[in-house]
Amino acid sequence: MRLRIAVIVSVLFGHMVALELLVPAVSQAAGSSVVISGFQNPGTVNSTDDLIELANLLNHDISLSGWQVQYRAASNGTDCTKGWIPKTTLTSGTITAGGHYLFAPIMDLGASATLSAGLPTLGAVRLLDASKLQQDALAWGASSCGTGRAAAVPPAGQSLKRRTGAQGSHGDNAADFFIQPLPTPHVSATTFATSPGTATVKTSSPAVTSAIKITELLIDSVAPATDLNGEFVELHNAGSEAVDLKGYGIKTGTHTYVIPSGLIDADGYMVFTSGGTTISLTDSGGVADLLNPRGVAIDTAGAWGAVVPGASWAFINNAWVWTMTPTPGAANIYATAAATNSAKVKAAAVTKAKTAAKPEAVEASKLSEITVKPLIAASSTPSGRWLLYLLASLTIAYIMYEFRYDFRNFYFKFRGYPSGSPTPIPVPLGRRSDRAPERPRRR
Repeated sequence: MRLRIAVIVSVLFGHMVALELLVPAVSQAAGSSVVISGFQNPGTVNSTDDLIELANLLNHDISLSGWQVQYRAASNGTDCTKGWIPKTTLTSGTITAGGHYLFAPIMDLGASATLSAGLPTLGAVRLLDASKLQQDALAWGASSCGTGRAAAVPPAGQSLKRRTGAQGSHGDNAADFFIQPLPTPHVSATTFATSPGTATVKTSSPAVTSAIKITELLIDSVAPATDLNGEFVELHNAGSEAVDLKGYGIKTGTHTYVIPSGLIDADGYMVFTSGGTTISLTDSGGVADLLNPRGVAIDTAGAWGAVVPGASWAFINNAWVWTMTPTPGAANIYATAAATNSAKVKAAAVTKAKTAAKPEAVEASKLSEITVKPLIAASSTPSGRWLLYLLASLTIAYIMYEFRYDFRNFYFKFRGYPSGSPTPIPVPLGRRSDRAPERPRRR
């Protein structure tokens, strides 16, 4: 029996090796150099508000000739090998080092190339390079086929934006992307920070651009301060000239506070507190907008969820995060003890702790990855699936042949033959003393 079990295990191992060698995996290319950094669904006006933005993570230019953007609707199910529809295929084009490349239905917004209008309300998009390797994928809403968990659904006219640096590199759409109420797509000539704090982001907005930005909010103050006097909204003038803020508005929820007067210096800050204004921030989540004197939104603070008491919602390294060190009227500081807006960070920390406590878990994880990887590869292509079906059938056939006598005996025992066979077993002759006495012969 042990020999038979060893043979079965050897056959299964051989099948996995065959899958590893013969079936190519269609998955995220290792060390993707270009990623999807922004996405916008059709807006409230028409479908030409679609856009897809790419970012080059490397420090050299990359040719996009032969690259393709595809999309699939969530209604196509969970089989990620089916349902993809080409959105656009590039015959030329280059994305600059640390730069962006923008697709839009019409050549506005500084678009680098066009794509056919009409992205699905729920679905996914992916980026394939010239070798048809998937460089990145983004799913939103109740959709599969992205990277990790699906991102939230952006409302009409709003967009999904990838966080910069390590905060946008979890390999999980839900953690890497946030909803941007005022879409600010980059164009191919702009650059961005490939790591936190190493470069300045230059953006081109489809709406109205401004040097005045919302940079920090304290939403839930702690004692001795109260929400009636301790909340604040901080503005920063990123321009080179002073700006008169008279007539500007800070909108929180349905209420707008109109700034009566105030001159904010170049590279200066101005703080508006709940005690000196009518500003009120909601602890359960919300959005704050900055309006120009014409009532047009020129900047938006990233949407926050459940607040962290005493922490401020601050714009640091091109992303909105919670920091336990509020700095009203000064440059923001990120405190490592603060809770962030990404549950992925917490999960990664827990996983790291568990792994450090149990080194054997690392080996088990590696073994599991080695064992499962070929099966995932096989299921990702039609030819691979058929090969998997064939090998599975051969394995089952071999097991049935190897244990054919055991199956036969089990069947007859089940039918009521204790011996495991319908053929009567011959009774061996006993010793002479055990035999019945013979009749005496007649003389």
